[in-house]
Amino acid sequence: MENAALLGGFLGTNFDSLLGATLQLRGYLSNNGVNLFATLFGALVGAALWALVVT
Repeated sequence: MENAALLGGFLGTNFDSLLGATLQLRGYLSNNGVNLFATLFGALVGAALWALVVT
């Protein structure tokens, strides 16, 4: 179950970099917006993986 959180965090940080290099650089998102979406993405991925492991 810890692996779900680890993978969610890892993918969230990579998603943060992707958003920062694309949408923030072009002015579509601020740094706070990038952080918000990356955190949501990481949390959703972690929760989905946890749900797959538990069930």
